[in-house]
Amino acid sequence: MKSHGIALLGLLLAATAAYSQTEIKLPLVSDAAIQRLVRVTAPSACCAAVSDAHGWLAIGHQTSYNDAQVSLFRLDRDGTLAAGEPIPLKLASPTALASFPNYPLSLAFHPKLPLLYVWQDVALPKRLQEDEPALQEFDHLHIYSLAGPEPVLVQSQARGSVFADGMSAGTIAVDADSERLYLPNVRQPGAKPHSMYGTCAYLELDGDGLPLPADRGAKVAPPPRVGASLELHCLNPKNSPVNLGLPQGMGIVPVSKDMAILGIGSGAMTWDAANRRGWSDAVMLHPLWRGGFHDRIAAHPTLPVVYSTLMNRNLLCAMQHADGYLTLMPRRVAVEGAAFKSYPLVLKSRNELAVGGAKLLYLISLDEQGFPQPTAKAAKINSRSVAAIAYSEKFDCLYVAEERTK
Repeated sequence: MKSHGIALLGLLLAATAAYSQTEIKLPLVSDAAIQRLVRVTAPSACCAAVSDAHGWLAIGHQTSYNDAQVSLFRLDRDGTLAAGEPIPLKLASPTALASFPNYPLSLAFHPKLPLLYVWQDVALPKRLQEDEPALQEFDHLHIYSLAGPEPVLVQSQARGSVFADGMSAGTIAVDADSERLYLPNVRQPGAKPHSMYGTCAYLELDGDGLPLPADRGAKVAPPPRVGASLELHCLNPKNSPVNLGLPQGMGIVPVSKDMAILGIGSGAMTWDAANRRGWSDAVMLHPLWRGGFHDRIAAHPTLPVVYSTLMNRNLLCAMQHADGYLTLMPRRVAVEGAAFKSYPLVLKSRNELAVGGAKLLYLISLDEQGFPQPTAKAAKINSRSVAAIAYSEKFDCLYVAEERTK
């Protein structure tokens, strides 16, 4: 027993030493000019997405703005905001839940088609989440067509107790082949109803970018198709011994048809559908035990590197993956005085990583392998929490939401 204890202590000391060797400490950076930075007036902004294919910028609001939860901005040919007011999108919620604010958690554009996917939630107290019947009519997923002069709601889906409510985080993602839409905050199969064990799932998309219904052979109702049964594919086996809490899917990185990397409570997790014995592999990206559910992950668009920001702290982590499996030690950057508020965002053409903070937008340099370098700069943003940022590779524009533009 004594030898086992010594061995365990040795492993802990080795792990601590390894962590200390992989951390880069960056001094507090001063206010700097950032090229192609587009400031967008969008109060209480919490998420953002940009469509290079069709020239749209979408920003979600934590609290209603202009009586809507999402603002749509048209982009000019150079990537700047087109003249005119943004188009407000009011997300539907049951009348019985009118006293509880609904809010978007994540936005995603279809890579090829003029479609906007919105994932929303409702600020319902936990004491009501189990017994409120109106939740059975609350649709988390809204799909808008942007093909015409005005947005048109095509589908409202993802309702019922299989989807968790009242979550503070969770992202949606479309895979590279535009054949799957990944969803967050799904209750784990086999768990008790309303349990806090969670997972992620995906919906298969048809040629029009719409989810395939569970009743494929049945006649599909005309749009907007609301509340229909969906063919939901959960990312972990039923009655799996691995229980992961909610929120779930704080960043989703599709790697292949059988592989995805998920942001979970303790860092990042590989999901491998082709491996029946070892379908998951989780890695704690930082040494902070009480940092659970603060991780927000994203991936480099071309390099096998995953990034994680630790919300309300100053830690940024980067780690390589081999075909979806996280490998080697994570590298960490500690930015003096920072309190990160956003998901990490790669600016591919500039070889930089953007992260929102408290009243600041940080840009951290990356090397050729995609790892952070000890150089950074920051710009002052008129927002207490810079949470909504988006980048257009086509226009090389970085969009940031603030309370009002200067």
